[in-house]
Amino acid sequence: MDRECYPYMQLKVEEYFFVSNGKRKIAKSVTFDQAADKTVNLCFGDLRPDGGIDDKADSNNGDIVKVIATVLNILRQFCMQHPDTRVYIEGSTKLRTLLYNRVLNNYYTILSREFSILCYANNYDDIRLVPFDAQHKWQYWAFLITKQS
Repeated sequence: MDRECYPYMQLKVEEYFFVSNGKRKIAKSVTFDQAADKTVNLCFGDLRPDGGIDDKADSNNGDIVKVIATVLNILRQFCMQHPDTRVYIEGSTKLRTLLYNRVLNNYYTILSREFSILCYANNYDDIRLVPFDAQHKWQYWAFLITKQS
């Protein structure tokens, strides 16, 4: 990534932590939860006091670009450690899904050098798993990312 990111710690094989330092300090967590054979679900959000993740929090902390760059660097590190694993990403809200679509549009040229990116698209009740296409006007609602060999 060519964007500055926050320093982060890998707490466990599947768990990462960093602090968003915008208008205030907010602890963030990224985990990779087993979903199926060789597929994990990327979970991301504010770290709750009980250790859980609030994936619907709208922090509005003024540092979204740096936060997203950090999550993408964590994704890269995880995929380097687990090259045969597919990472499933789905927004917890419609707004978050739109954000992920925008991020993918903005960073596709960089990400496509390292990752294969498939998307779940719904076009008039025709649900498909298709390669990401920045020129296509479909709204992608989930993403499946794998490290290229």
